[in-house]
Amino acid sequence: MSNSSTTWLWLLATALSVLMAALAFGFHLYQRRRFAAAMDDASDVADLAARKSALMADVDILRSWIGEQQQNLLKLQGEREEQERVRAELTHLQQSLAEGKETRQTLAEQTTELENRRATLTQTLDDLRHQLNEVESKKLEEATARVTALNTKIQVLDSEISAREERLDQLRKESADLTETLEEMRGAKEALTLARSLDSLRLEVAEAKTTAARVVELKAEQTALVTRNQFLENEIDDRKSAISPLKQTISRMKTWLEQIQPKLAAESTKLDSLRDEVSGLEARKASLTLEVERWKAELAHLTAPEGESSIFEAGPAGLSPGEFALTSCDPDEGDLLRQLKQTLQREGHYFPSRVIDAFHTALKCQSINPLTILAGVAGTGKTLLPLRYAELMGLYSLVVPAQPRWETLQSMFGVYDHREKRYKASDLSRALVRLDPYNYPELDRGNVSLRDRMLLILIDEMNLAQPEALSELLSRLELRRLVETPDKAAKRAQAELEIDTGPGGRRLRVWVPDNVLLVGTINDDKIVRPLFDKMMEHANVMRFGRPDDQALIRPIRYGAGAQESFLPAEAWRGWLKGPDGGWYMDEVKSWSIALNQSLDRIGRPFGFRAQQALALYVANYPEVGSGDRHRLAFADQLEQKILPRLRGLEVRDPSVSSVLQQFGALIQRLGDKPLETTFSQAREASGKVGRFLWPGVTRRLDEGE
Repeated sequence: MSNSSTTWLWLLATALSVLMAALAFGFHLYQRRRFAAAMDDASDVADLAARKSALMADVDILRSWIGEQQQNLLKLQGEREEQERVRAELTHLQQSLAEGKETRQTLAEQTTELENRRATLTQTLDDLRHQLNEVESKKLEEATARVTALNTKIQVLDSEISAREERLDQLRKESADLTETLEEMRGAKEALTLARSLDSLRLEVAEAKTTAARVVELKAEQTALVTRNQFLENEIDDRKSAISPLKQTISRMKTWLEQIQPKLAAESTKLDSLRDEVSGLEARKASLTLEVERWKAELAHLTAPEGESSIFEAGPAGLSPGEFALTSCDPDEGDLLRQLKQTLQREGHYFPSRVIDAFHTALKCQSINPLTILAGVAGTGKTLLPLRYAELMGLYSLVVPAQPRWETLQSMFGVYDHREKRYKASDLSRALVRLDPYNYPELDRGNVSLRDRMLLILIDEMNLAQPEALSELLSRLELRRLVETPDKAAKRAQAELEIDTGPGGRRLRVWVPDNVLLVGTINDDKIVRPLFDKMMEHANVMRFGRPDDQALIRPIRYGAGAQESFLPAEAWRGWLKGPDGGWYMDEVKSWSIALNQSLDRIGRPFGFRAQQALALYVANYPEVGSGDRHRLAFADQLEQKILPRLRGLEVRDPSVSSVLQQFGALIQRLGDKPLETTFSQAREASGKVGRFLWPGVTRRLDEGE
């Protein structure tokens, strides 16, 4: 019985060991599965190889465990052989019992005991055999299943390793391509550095050429002065010799005058009589002209529909002929701008010279950018600047407050009152029909014609209106530059505005001439809708930043008022210049192309029209061509049209970061220190919020003077 107990204990210990090993192995596999499930698809080939090595180690562990179980099975087989030996010994004892009859009884008892022991051992042996067979079969099946599963996983891992190796080869190839691209970019960087050096050399060559040309001019002037001096000396000698005949001629003339004096007196009397008669005729003509105008007005009132009469009856107060003297002035552009700046400074208004130059240039570019926008917080002078500019430059002005009800272009020109059944025209429509040089000749008042003068229309707080109304207006105005012969109705029709005077009235067509300048203001108070993005393509946008500290302590002293004489439209047109010519244009063109290429990489390039507008702005900048004035003009366009395109970009994006770096390098080269400082601060602030913000440049009062 002791052997049986030992066997059972050994079997129980073996079973527990097997169970513990199975639990440990199962937990190990569970952890491996969790680890495998948590692995990212981007794990590289080294991780997969490590997983394969770990699983191969598990296979080795299982194989070791199977070997141990086989040794245990051998031990069980040894015990079974021991039982066979005991059975053989029992048989031997039975044979001895048969031979010794004397000990039969003893042997019989022993035999009975042995038989019982034999039966017990046989039963135990059968049970052990059965259990051994079950354990062996079960363990072999489990081991076989685990080995099969592991082999399957190993095959899957092998396939994954193969796929990862292929991906690794592909990544290596892409890395080689990127390396080659990097080398190309380094070459491009060297080329850019060379190009910048070339630009600097071009500038030096241009300056040298200018100096050489000036030297040649001075030499030519010197030669001309010498020749002129010699000519004058010869002419003096000639005139000295001609004095004597002239004295004789004068004497003869005096005699002739004494002879015709009586005739002159008679003719003078007759001339006075004729003058009196002409004065009477002119007075009669003026009276008849007033009478004709009165009859024309009454006839227009009687024949025009009621809706149209509200447009033609009276013009807006801002177009009163008596606002300026009837005499026109033809001043020098630079002199008039200097007078404007000096007057504003005497009055204490905060408008740096750079800001005034930029505003004046933006107005001169209205052929391609028909709108100039002044944007910023309230109280920075956005409304004051255009009004004082108009008064001091000799321009008429009309303030049109924007309305939220402006949903279409028609709503800007007036509204039809259904209760009164009458169209009520706005000041904007009244002004435009009076400056139309083609469609309404009857409104031209002869020597007091408003069509020879300039008009500045200020749409105040324009972002109160709906975007569609202003967009349609700007689209029509921009089409004007495509009309080569506006005096022909069919040609100018595509660029004319239409005014619908309501039921019973006709649609009036209006051509907006180039002596009408359009300005708009936008308050950045985060209450009204922003029109900035929609207007940028059609406008020059000037952002008014926080005023300089000097402006906070300057007293305001209002001046005497407007210019005495009006500025003729022809004088204004004489100030306008085309985008061609100028030694600086090659440099401006290279900067423009480089910027557009950078913007194209981040999906925000500008079109051909914007390039034309940029060149036109630089060409019309005051005193451009002297010194570095073209650099300041280009810096203005960066501030007004280019930098706003970067708003909202993710600054952590490597492409955006590279573009911002290129912009910073160009701004530093342009020499605009306030713009450079503001751009640097904007980059730093944008890095904190993650997106690029552009606040506008704060300029000092003495800047640009």
